[in-house]
Amino acid sequence: MGGDIAFVSDKGQGATFTATVTARPLEVCLHQEALQQRNVVGIEPDGLAARRILIVDDIATNRDILAAFLQPVGFICEFACNGEEALQAFLQQSYDLILMDIRMPKMDGMAAIERIRATRNGKTLPIVVISASVFEADRKRILKLGANDFIYKPFKSWQVFNCLKTLLGLEYIFDEQDNHSNAIAVQATEKTVHANNAESHSLKLLVAEDNPSNRLLIEKQLASLDLVALIVENGQLAVDAIKAAADVDQAFDIVLMDCEMPEMNGYQAAESIRQWEQTLALSPLHIVALTAHQEGVDTQHALDCGMDAVLRKPISIDDLRNLLVR
Repeated sequence: MGGDIAFVSDKGQGATFTATVTARPLEVCLHQEALQQRNVVGIEPDGLAARRILIVDDIATNRDILAAFLQPVGFICEFACNGEEALQAFLQQSYDLILMDIRMPKMDGMAAIERIRATRNGKTLPIVVISASVFEADRKRILKLGANDFIYKPFKSWQVFNCLKTLLGLEYIFDEQDNHSNAIAVQATEKTVHANNAESHSLKLLVAEDNPSNRLLIEKQLASLDLVALIVENGQLAVDAIKAAADVDQAFDIVLMDCEMPEMNGYQAAESIRQWEQTLALSPLHIVALTAHQEGVDTQHALDCGMDAVLRKPISIDDLRNLLVR
């Protein structure tokens, strides 16, 4: 990251650690992001055949989302539901690039990458991992395994387009009518940044939800309220994210926790968080249960596990706004 870390230790007194990193102002980052969100309408002709992309994900919605913006601009998309299917497809068909999820049944993405890289044709094939993993250590391990790049879920279309441009050497055709609206978007983004900087406190939100459609809905609802959140797909990832954030003094203010999730459900996650808080004598997080069940036993169960409130699905923007205001 271009930074440095050092420490000074005095016997019997303790140690002082200092770290420096090189970072860009938030205004610059958002300005560049707004500029990158131009509407891609095609691929500049280069005399080569249309690029064939293999999309590997066990969740159909995730595959559909990627195909929805890649196919209209000229990419040929084919699909696999797990690493085993991806490996078979790769052995039978030539691809220009693979978009690979990590957590899948039968064979996960890391095993599939390893198998593909072991073949002669797979040594140089561009492979991009798209994953909800929130830890830098996971990203480094995946890149070391042989992936060319890593994109975090939830992703933006421009992130995927930029990645494909770099790895495949593409140039895009943009909708020129977007230029004026993009300039307005940049100005609006800068105003929002300055307004947010003027506030004494900005909410830090964490959402734990395993259903992709629900994740997208919550992300859009929060965006309409000028809020963003870290979104993970199960209770264990939520617990890990909360502990990691606390370690760098960036604790979350509110956690929206789905109750029914794989690996660790919301009830178990809430209990784990409350036990951890008590052990370290930390102030309790505001944890809100998200459930599709009608009001009844699950409400009391959520409260007994340490959650503070319950939101019923489908969540309305008014319910979400009222919760955050409180």
